[in-house]
Amino acid sequence: MQKIGFLGMGVMGLPMAKNVVQKCGLPVLGYDVVQQQMDAFREAGGIPVSDPAEIYKACDVILQILPTHPIIRNSVEQAIQYGKPGNVIVDLSSTAPDIILELYQQAKDAGMFLLDSPVSGGNPMAIAGTLAIMTGGDKEAFDKVKPVLACMGSPVYTGGPASGSVTKLVNNMIGGAILVAIAEGYAFAAKAGIDLQTTFEQLAMHSTLETAGVLDFNSMINVIKKYFELSINKINDTTIIE
Repeated sequence: MQKIGFLGMGVMGLPMAKNVVQKCGLPVLGYDVVQQQMDAFREAGGIPVSDPAEIYKACDVILQILPTHPIIRNSVEQAIQYGKPGNVIVDLSSTAPDIILELYQQAKDAGMFLLDSPVSGGNPMAIAGTLAIMTGGDKEAFDKVKPVLACMGSPVYTGGPASGSVTKLVNNMIGGAILVAIAEGYAFAAKAGIDLQTTFEQLAMHSTLETAGVLDFNSMINVIKKYFELSINKINDTTIIE
């Protein structure tokens, strides 16, 4: 590896990019549409660029964490268009498995690698560099970029292409089930006439909620809503991973 590129510096991406800059020991080019985020990236020691094409052309490892499927798809396709054989594209976004499989084949046809590598842990773990990172794709590509991924957390190889994305869906389905259990527990507490604030504080004190990872209820609800449709699509297509 000679240069690393990082695209997408939102709530998750910026602290992840900072960790890569500070730990990997290589030049890290970065791009985001928000200038304030680019300024923060520069202050951390990164090299901001004005056009993402500069990253696609100059970097042999390209990391991206982007918000929507059209943006994700466009970025990977541009990385394939402008990049060179042997490049490794790492999609840290939570992308639908069928889209990953399609883009993986495009990258493979161009002599490149695409790893689906979604993360879990939220902003605090992104800042701390302790994210869970689940990565699918070619093992040789994973082995090459594992030291870079380790700058952001604990990377685990989950298997072939799209297996990382499916693992993330499983993670969020379980999170949704836990959220339902908590809601039922509070409904029971309310009907029993006990104080809900006291109940919350007691459960949090004894790690019942913290262990479940759902102290931020609003965040968890948004996560479940975002991935519900992807989970249903996956259930309806059990052949997506061979």
